[in-house]
Amino acid sequence: MNSKRNSGTMSRNITLDRQGLPLYFYRRPEDGETVAVTFDPVRYDTPRGVETVPSDFGSDGCSLPRWFWVVFGHPFDMMFLPDALKHDWDYDNQHIPRAQADIEFRDRMRIRANRQRMEIMLAIYGEFPAISHKEFLKEYRKRCKKAHVMEDWRINGIYCGLYWFGWVAWNRHKRDNQNQVEKETEK
Repeated sequence: MNSKRNSGTMSRNITLDRQGLPLYFYRRPEDGETVAVTFDPVRYDTPRGVETVPSDFGSDGCSLPRWFWVVFGHPFDMMFLPDALKHDWDYDNQHIPRAQADIEFRDRMRIRANRQRMEIMLAIYGEFPAISHKEFLKEYRKRCKKAHVMEDWRINGIYCGLYWFGWVAWNRHKRDNQNQVEKETEK
């Protein structure tokens, strides 16, 4: 999604204050697609340093066919929306190769999930220092489910989908960017 293509009337604003992302959602009138748009810049640590997704950038979340929602979750689920936002920005700007954008997306999801898992483990051991392994696993699974920690199979499944089908969105963004440049040079 490109902020240059986010024209349209906002029909409904919903902020996600509890998630820490400065977003609002609206349905684009031209195609009816729901889009999450940043109202403030969002900073990300990347292998190249800090990169910023600018304000007024639109994302369709984790672009999944509707029939995959049952398996992987809603495209705007907070398990992966912060990472999908950066991935959409990478696809839109194409400042890095597609494979690198996909790998960084996968790695950000893994890091987020592993951080959540570690926090849960430490909390359990802090609360129950003498907990048995069996009871620990039971409590750990319960808390991971409650915290919506993304499982490795989901992360790998989303990455495989990008690996196989991400070229469609990549090429569409490439074509849209070329058309935008052509329009600007005609003026």
